[in-house]
Amino acid sequence: MSVCPNCGQENPAGATLCGTCSYPLDTSDPQSAGEHPPPPEFQMPPGIQAPPGYPEYRPFQEYPPPPPAYPPPPGGVPYGVRVVVPFPEQLTPGQKTGQFFIGLGIGLIPLVLALLALGSSLVNINISQVAGLVFYLALGLFLAAFVLAIVFLAQPTRRFIGYGMLTSVLASPVIFFYSCVAIVSATFRYHR
Repeated sequence: MSVCPNCGQENPAGATLCGTCSYPLDTSDPQSAGEHPPPPEFQMPPGIQAPPGYPEYRPFQEYPPPPPAYPPPPGGVPYGVRVVVPFPEQLTPGQKTGQFFIGLGIGLIPLVLALLALGSSLVNINISQVAGLVFYLALGLFLAAFVLAIVFLAQPTRRFIGYGMLTSVLASPVIFFYSCVAIVSATFRYHR
């Protein structure tokens, strides 16, 4: 019987490994039972070469350390470090309503200018050239308001200004059409 130096289990005579922990048993030399011989150096069998593209075998100690998987960004936070990003400022319902009406007012400026140009050209024919310039100014401001509405919609803290401007920009052609019909019909009724 031989006793395992690792776990103390008794093993049958002639056993080379412990039946409990698989620790190698050295029955020839009881003094070296706790020591393990170093593993043999790996050698390619004679006549066999490494496949193309594979380096020749070198012991583990000769290989350089692998590069890091992700190098840290220059001047930034290293990968794997948590960074707390604060949420953008939330608007109160009163602020949302105020921004919407500000956008609505800005978007209605081109409509008011166009209606003033139309009404003044119908009332006084002598200022029709000035009214035409005001009308073209209103048309340019209408296009600028549309672009500005899109810009405001892209900003989270000013989004409701964009909603108001977009509402007025989309409603302005309809309001202008019905205003034209009303002004022209009133003018023809007055001159009959």
